Amino acid sequence: MLDAVPFSKLKGAEPRLLPFLVAANPINYGRPMKLSCVEAAAAALFICGFDDEGHELLSLFGWGHSFYTLNEELLELYAECTDAKDVVRVQQEWVVKCQEERDNRVEFDLPSTYSDDEREEEEERRKQLEEEEDDDDDDDDVEETPVQSGHNPNHHARDAPAAPALPVDNNNDDSDSDADADVDDKLNDKTNRVVC
Repeated sequence: MLDAVPFSKLKGAEPRLLPFLVAANPINYGRPMKLSCVEAAAAALFICGFDDEGHELLSLFGWGHSFYTLNEELLELYAECTDAKDVVRVQQEWVVKCQEERDNRVEFDLPSTYSDDEREEEEERRKQLEEEEDDDDDDDDVEETPVQSGHNPNHHARDAPAAPALPVDNNNDDSDSDADADVDDKLNDKTNRVVC
């Protein structure tokens, strides 16, 4: 049956025309003038005084109540209008009010969360901690030995003693397991002495 409807010929002379409202649908939430068809129909119902029908329509959607909550004051103002000129006037006043609120919000400077005394105490504590950290760094008397498998940022390659050469056995023979155990013991002994 819908195939027989000539949608391309159903264009009206005027597109859907509603005053300023804010969308609450999940796709365009918070965007002005980007209403879904349900929001537009509900808005028309509210403006024309059919509040119960508007609420019933919005109740079909989980987010429907949000549309009314976001626009309640404005919908009530539009409903009080007597003609199109009143609606345009209310819309313009509302937009100006919103712009002023936005401008005031941007220019509003919040006071510091610290009083002057608290700020000075915090700075002193920070300086003391930095001094303690500097003192701790100067007191390190532990001799560092480079870790062969990792990188020590405090170590310079020119200061490192040469690593001992470990015997390498290219035979895949299991008869030298005692020799391998000795090498493992020596390697473990060397790595246990490494201080990071």
